[in-house]
Amino acid sequence: MNALLSKKRLNSLRRIVYGSNVEAVFYKVTPGAGPIEIGRITSGFYQQRERRAGQEIDGSGVRFWLAADAGIDKSLLHNGARVDLIIDGRTMIYTIVELLPMQQLGAGYTMRLSPQKGATA
Repeated sequence: MNALLSKKRLNSLRRIVYGSNVEAVFYKVTPGAGPIEIGRITSGFYQQRERRAGQEIDGSGVRFWLAADAGIDKSLLHNGARVDLIIDGRTMIYTIVELLPMQQLGAGYTMRLSPQKGATA
């Protein structure tokens, strides 16, 4: 059975909404060394701005879908890790606040990302 949110489908959605110049960079964060890059991908993911009830627009996060075969070692992903989304050369920095396996939609992950204050370039 094919995953509902396959790498190909996520890429198609992302290209329609954001174009082709999008990259996601994943970091583990350690107290001593700070952020250490664990992977960089240009396919197999889709992000969508999300406004949750009771939050202001600026406090909204991002829902992020990651395909099973996106090329990121999922054992290194955890709450508190950092994700940079680079869209047309602009970098937005987020923290993973929720990480769930997509059991019904495929073998990848869905994440909720929270923006870091003052973290856009």
